[in-house]
Amino acid sequence: MSISLYQKYFDLLTNSFDNRIGLYDNHNIVVASNKKNLIGLKLKDLDFVYYSFSLSDDVSVRFSLFVEGSADFAKITVPAVRAAINALSANSRVLVDSEYFFKQLISGDLEEAYWKAPSLEIPVDLLRIVFVIKLSSKNIPMALKIIREVAPARENDYIFPNDSDEIVFIRHFKSEPQSSRLMQIANQISTGIMTELVEQPTIAIGAPSTNLKTLSRSYKTAINALNIGSVFENRSRIYSYMTLGISRLITSAPVEKCKAFLNEVLNENVLKELDEDTMATVQCFFDYNLNISLTARELYIHRNTLVYRLDRIQDLTGLDVRKFDDALLFKIAMLIQKYLRASRGN
Repeated sequence: MSISLYQKYFDLLTNSFDNRIGLYDNHNIVVASNKKNLIGLKLKDLDFVYYSFSLSDDVSVRFSLFVEGSADFAKITVPAVRAAINALSANSRVLVDSEYFFKQLISGDLEEAYWKAPSLEIPVDLLRIVFVIKLSSKNIPMALKIIREVAPARENDYIFPNDSDEIVFIRHFKSEPQSSRLMQIANQISTGIMTELVEQPTIAIGAPSTNLKTLSRSYKTAINALNIGSVFENRSRIYSYMTLGISRLITSAPVEKCKAFLNEVLNENVLKELDEDTMATVQCFFDYNLNISLTARELYIHRNTLVYRLDRIQDLTGLDVRKFDDALLFKIAMLIQKYLRASRGN
């Protein structure tokens, strides 16, 4: 059963009980309650007396029920609450099955996909894109709630925890969205989580998938984007696989060939001369599309000072980064240097 459906039930109990009542998972974290301020907190850290009960005899059930108050109060309250929740669970079993279905699917288990999808009313041929959201495990329950609020799931969208520190958001589209639209969704999620939880998540966007058979590729490309982005785009925490073109190309090349290329463009002696300030200047110059005036303004330096720095880079490397071809060579060399450093770190 979806956590959001559990919470809707407990919302109905908000005015019925002064006592705190709700569900907690196998990590002892409150996932739903008639007192929303408890959600995301560890039950053992809360300062009140409570009694806990299993929801059913089924060991696969992920949640348990807690009730604040005396044993007599719990004895009266729990049977009715448990019966109501189990009835909701039975009616919503398809949601549980769908979550499990997609978890299996993105892991690459296609064996049951096509015959099971119709019984779960899941369209086979649909354009979908997988978002992977990484953050600390303690914030997963609240992050799920926030994502549902800032990027509400529509029919045929699915949001679920896939690991202790990972949330998967599968969003469907009528037509292939532009990169700007995907970044807008990711930014909404990131801003919502940062505002509520004071934690900046890392978000990756996978490649489009047109049917269930290729959905695992969308997930895997999102994970790939996380790995590539953390090396090349460390100023950002949102990575889209489809916009990591040069970076993806570099990571697919053999390390020895990358070393050879870097040595041809910027040998070790030259690299030693390029200090952090010089590299930061070049990066800013690239960020402003080789525009000297805008770059100087951003760096709070005189235009002539920037020209002097670019002239010095040309003297050191033989590359005039004011020219597109030389700038491209220098940019690729910078990316390869980052890649090789990360490879040595691994």
